[in-house]
Amino acid sequence: MTGPSQAHHRAMHRFWHLAGITDRADRLALTGQIVGRHLATSNDLTAVEALEVVDYLGRLHDSGDLADRAAGWLARYRDEMAR
Repeated sequence: MTGPSQAHHRAMHRFWHLAGITDRADRLALTGQIVGRHLATSNDLTAVEALEVVDYLGRLHDSGDLADRAAGWLARYRDEMAR
């Protein structure tokens, strides 16, 4: 299986930037939540998973929910990490 393309990486970073998620660890944790597994790096994604992430973030962005949803994910993630 191949990993994410440069276009996938650029798109993911663009959406995370639009969502206000700038911390690498936060991006990886939230990306892992989308694909349902832990990621040490975004290069661990398959090309199919990367497309899934880009499509999902794109749909949230198009609906105007990206920033709010990402903030909610991040709050829950940080709460879980604090326990």
